[in-house]
Amino acid sequence: MSRLAGVSHITITRWWKTWIIAGIAETIDVKGGERARRVFSLEDFGIEVPSPKSISPEKKVEAKEKCAEGEA
Repeated sequence: MSRLAGVSHITITRWWKTWIIAGIAETIDVKGGERARRVFSLEDFGIEVPSPKSISPEKKVEAKEKCAEGEA
């Protein structure tokens, strides 16, 4: 998953924790630890989610910077 998102595994883990605290994901047990599972789909609210292949490298860098600054 981290390769697909273009970020480290640690970043993914931090996102999961943030999402769980925000109530938009829940904890699930998996072999080797825990992960987050979405509570709802963004599409349920009419929000289009682009496929990872359609996101430009520049947008990925921009998203990483926003997350590092705590904006995402």
